[in-house]
Amino acid sequence: MVDNGLDRKRLSAVSLRLTGADGGQMSFVTNFCANVFRHYPLYSGNFKIINSSQISRLLPAMPPIPRWCPSPGGKLLVNPSDAIGRCVYFTGDYDKKLTWLCQTILREGDTAIDVGANVGVVSLTMASCVGSTGKVLAFEPNPRLLNLFKQSIVVNGYRNIHLHECAVGAQPGVFQLNVPRTNWGQGSFKYHADTADTDRFDCRIARLSDVIRDERLERVRLVKIDVEGLEFEVLLGADLLLETIRPDVIVLETNERNQPKFGERDVVRLLQQYRYKFLSIPRSLFRVKVIPIDPRRVDDPSHDVLAIPFEKYERVVRRLV
Repeated sequence: MVDNGLDRKRLSAVSLRLTGADGGQMSFVTNFCANVFRHYPLYSGNFKIINSSQISRLLPAMPPIPRWCPSPGGKLLVNPSDAIGRCVYFTGDYDKKLTWLCQTILREGDTAIDVGANVGVVSLTMASCVGSTGKVLAFEPNPRLLNLFKQSIVVNGYRNIHLHECAVGAQPGVFQLNVPRTNWGQGSFKYHADTADTDRFDCRIARLSDVIRDERLERVRLVKIDVEGLEFEVLLGADLLLETIRPDVIVLETNERNQPKFGERDVVRLLQQYRYKFLSIPRSLFRVKVIPIDPRRVDDPSHDVLAIPFEKYERVVRRLV
């Protein structure tokens, strides 16, 4: 749970300042566009559309002043000048397919894990799904995003989110996180080291298996991993999760830069060793679909992939279709 020393009265005052309620900083065009785009009906495409050059010319430039906006899990504090924050602010979500997955898989009292929580859009959705008797372990090392995420937890009154201010990897340690100033959500230990206009932070890394032992977890329903190309390293340090706990679903990205064919990727081979099968979530319009993946025949499936233990595969697929 998070205690960042902010009481609700003080947060309310902060909220009014950040949303421009004290001076009407948000223009009519900004408000109008946000109200329109938050009714975006499709499951895919909102991120690309809202950050496209055409829409960027339509919308006024927004300074990097955090603002509150609605999200599937409650009020969310975002930086609207950042690519992900801009998407959430104007459309009310970052990836509607992930929201659908949380709402389909999670039940009251479940435990979920969010590795690479960003500002918390998925963590808050998970927390709303598992309720007061459930638990969400959220991991985020980026201090800029953590500051926003903590305030969102307090404002929504979530006491079931256990926020770990660290990254997750194969071995514990301290490493440099490179954060582009134009997209806080693309902070990476792997990329942007030589990129201009990038801030760098020393961040702690923990093994997921160690945290699971410390939290005394016995069951996990859903795990989301979004760590900008280090998914394999996360799972290398998660042997307890993969072998013993065996969550119903692990959703992760596998299509990072210059990757080999799907069945030859390190993260896929590792999950196969632990007896996991795969589903893709292709781009969707009005209905989310999941498609079985044969690693021997599929070269490059969807952006997000679901990994499901062999023994739970049929039951989980029936729940998803």
